[in-house]
Amino acid sequence: MKRWQTIQTVLLGILISLVFLSPAQAEDIYAKATYVGKAHGPGCGKGFTDITGHCWECPTGYKHNNILLSPTNPKVCKKPSITINKKGIVVGKSTLGICKKGWLSTNNGKCYVCPNGYKHNIGKFGTTNGVCYKKTKALYSAAHNTHGSLVCTKGHFSVTKGGSCWTCPPAFPKHTSHGVQSDKACVSTPCGKQGERLCTISERILPCEKGTIPDFVKNECVAFSLKPAVCKALVTTLQGGKLPKGFEVFADLSRSKTKKKSGVNSHKLMDQVNQAITPYQAKVPEIKRIYSVMNHTKSGVKAMFSPNTFCNPTAVNRKLGTLGLKPNFIGNTASSDHFYMAYTLSFSLSAAAGLQGGFAVVTDYKGDTKTYVYLGPQLVSNASLSDSLGVQFFPRVSSEDFKGWGYDIGVSGGPPTKIVSGGADVAFNDKLQFQGFGVSGSIGLGVLPADIGIAATHSWEL
Repeated sequence: MKRWQTIQTVLLGILISLVFLSPAQAEDIYAKATYVGKAHGPGCGKGFTDITGHCWECPTGYKHNNILLSPTNPKVCKKPSITINKKGIVVGKSTLGICKKGWLSTNNGKCYVCPNGYKHNIGKFGTTNGVCYKKTKALYSAAHNTHGSLVCTKGHFSVTKGGSCWTCPPAFPKHTSHGVQSDKACVSTPCGKQGERLCTISERILPCEKGTIPDFVKNECVAFSLKPAVCKALVTTLQGGKLPKGFEVFADLSRSKTKKKSGVNSHKLMDQVNQAITPYQAKVPEIKRIYSVMNHTKSGVKAMFSPNTFCNPTAVNRKLGTLGLKPNFIGNTASSDHFYMAYTLSFSLSAAAGLQGGFAVVTDYKGDTKTYVYLGPQLVSNASLSDSLGVQFFPRVSSEDFKGWGYDIGVSGGPPTKIVSGGADVAFNDKLQFQGFGVSGSIGLGVLPADIGIAATHSWEL
């Protein structure tokens, strides 16, 4: 008996230790999904979808006729009736307007007949196409399955609302088995460590822990040793006009920040821009010269932003030396001051309307050369400016100032343009403190819809 009591005591102790001493399991945290629009079916080609999202196609020459019918209904596809037109057939001349055969065409006094099966249009002459006509019968057919399905450009598919697309919040990226309109439609997953998703800004300042780097294309943290490959993949994706998954949250924040600043007092901002640029107006001719060189050697400059070169600091420095872009501020008392030059390539993102991506090579020509990628709303009204070059001069800043949030301000009229004799492209930090200015094809060519425009941008060092 005592032995059995001892065993019970031991078992109870083990049970208590399992309950109270073992590590607590992380509880799943859920969130709602967000409706992002109706689903569409490019995978269906010229076909149509049923209520389950599967693709169907009508036979050649037939069109989807009735959305209320099932795809297998023999009248779901229709080949419309068509009218076949022909000219009349001459069978002789009339005698005093009378035809022995056929009917009289008053334009030439000849007699005509229609081919077998064709009707006569009395309102037309015998020589006119359509004087004889016939209508074919409408034909019907069932459709055949093409083994495709509805797809969503963004998010996951749901049968709700006749086929719709939904996304999960960045911090709750996993779609659950619950309905899309449920409070448990999306669930959180671990972030920040190698192999895990990128953390959002609300979860931690940096998207990945130390020793790993963010792969924005795959939206996960990877080993630091993969940095060159990750850089090339990101550059290739952006230059292809696509928006990497990891950039989606920044795209939304960029639009939000830009909207909040849209009500800024333009007159005060213009004065601030003017005061910021004025002390450096002696450098304007040299900045313009560099901009001119960039456009005359456009193919060479663009080659500097190719994935293989841009992701290789040594290759970037070599390219800068051969392109003749080093500034020569001769006769300027501030020529000994430390400064940075930024050479940029901006382009439209076809996958994100109203957004532009860009690459920047930043150097002080004293051994500190770095490359950045940036994202933000477009300031231009001319969508054809999809791959414009620019150059900016940054006095008294550090390379760290190029990271994170900032503002691009484009000026196409007003006092600053008198200094630069054209449009000005001005860079401010997140507190709207002046950092640098220059000219560029995307902002500084007077194509803005207003005298001044402002856009929030985010930059990452590669």
